[in-house]
Amino acid sequence: MTWRLRTAASAVALGLLLISCGDEGEPDESDAESTAPAEAVDEDSVEDDAAEERSDDEDSSDDGADSREPVPASSSGPAENWPEPEKPDAMFEDTEEGAVAALEYWWAGLHHARNTGDTGPVREVSGEDCAICKNEIDVTTEVYEQDAWWVQDEYSVNMTDIWGDTDEIVVVAFSLTSGAFESYTDQGLQEEVEGQSDLSMEADLAFDGQWSVLQLEIMDEPEE
Repeated sequence: MTWRLRTAASAVALGLLLISCGDEGEPDESDAESTAPAEAVDEDSVEDDAAEERSDDEDSSDDGADSREPVPASSSGPAENWPEPEKPDAMFEDTEEGAVAALEYWWAGLHHARNTGDTGPVREVSGEDCAICKNEIDVTTEVYEQDAWWVQDEYSVNMTDIWGDTDEIVVVAFSLTSGAFESYTDQGLQEEVEGQSDLSMEADLAFDGQWSVLQLEIMDEPEE
């Protein structure tokens, strides 16, 4: 497969504005009423009101963050505010189904990485010695460091066989459909690559609290 790509200050003294100085000397009797001390302020009430205002501000800030619209990757730039793929519960279970779920999550993580530059999800389920995993992560990081990006279609995994011991290593044989992709820089479109169907692959996975991909191997590339 081809993976080429070039590419203030705050007003802290506000309280000082509340300080005022009265005239010196004793007040006349006639002014006694007007100079009578003001009713004491309920400090607890003030603190409660301030706390409520802060809470309202925080809620408003959270709503603003949640309201940011996800923007898909396009010729204008990489995806923005794009959600990470959701981890399936099964990948935390020591079963064959969990191994397959983790493998599918790996490809969803790669799709996310190529469209956003965020390699966190795919890195999290990649074994240290997985050569293809490392290559995909490194290439994606390099592309985005060069201010380039991809528009990547989704990958599709179709399991064909599975064997091994869930207490050790499970091998999943699968057929991969890799989506088409385009590569861009600020100079515009650099490359268009068509997707591939029925790419025969195998994955070794191991369980340690969650399933991870130890190795990926291309077994047989489809004829063109």
